[in-house]
Amino acid sequence: MKVPSESATVLVPAGRPGTRDSGPAPCPAALRERSQDSLVQATALVLAALVPLSLAAGYVTAGYALSPLRRITHSARRACRQSP
Repeated sequence: MKVPSESATVLVPAGRPGTRDSGPAPCPAALRERSQDSLVQATALVLAALVPLSLAAGYVTAGYALSPLRRITHSARRACRQSP
């Protein structure tokens, strides 16, 4: 199947000016700034919620993982004190 180059189609969203040669018009700077600010705020909110949760999860996980080591250390110290 051959498509001649003259029949190239440019898709433009409804309500956006654009010609066949120039493509769609660029996004206005104010709209772009507003969307970036919104994205930064949403990201900061998510990070503010996830950081304390991850710290708490790490603390609990470390407590469970280090529990056997604490028991071993306690037993070794007790045995060391009891030996003559």
